[in-house]
Amino acid sequence: MVSKPSLKELKSRKYLKKSDSDYSHSRLWEDSKSTKVVSLRLDERYILNYVKRPQKGPQGRYSNRVVGNTPDESYVQRGRPASKISHQLRKELSRLLTMEIDTLVVMLYQNPDYKAGKKKKHSIRLPDLSLAMQELVEELALRDERLLEHPALRRMYLPAMCRLLEIRSMYQGGEDWTQDI
Repeated sequence: MVSKPSLKELKSRKYLKKSDSDYSHSRLWEDSKSTKVVSLRLDERYILNYVKRPQKGPQGRYSNRVVGNTPDESYVQRGRPASKISHQLRKELSRLLTMEIDTLVVMLYQNPDYKAGKKKKHSIRLPDLSLAMQELVEELALRDERLLEHPALRRMYLPAMCRLLEIRSMYQGGEDWTQDI
């Protein structure tokens, strides 16, 4: 059964883990029993500028070993360690959905007429984030109802998440890569 976490659950330790430098997604974002494969249609420039850029720090995961209290409780998880674009997109989505609402409001005000360029499709395994995205839009509407008319939030939850990811990357990078064309 596909899990449908709320925004509060995504901010809990169940769906979030602390890495060396920041927070990232937990294994529940990748579990084949509680997630489904969805297609994210992201702007090609976002993929080139932010996902395929060299990453700081350690690359991917080193081991699938889960250390328990005793050697008998330790085990190795099945499968290959997550890496590449799918892993980075899950990490960016978890950071997007757990960031401060005030920061999201500022990001949306800085890009009032945002329109994505040519899109590229990526299939990725995710929990059903529709409930979390609905709660996020409701919280944004509580701050300012005019944000509901923002082009990034007019669509269903998956396209809206893609546009928010792209806007967040521009906001953090301090540049406007929509003018590259």
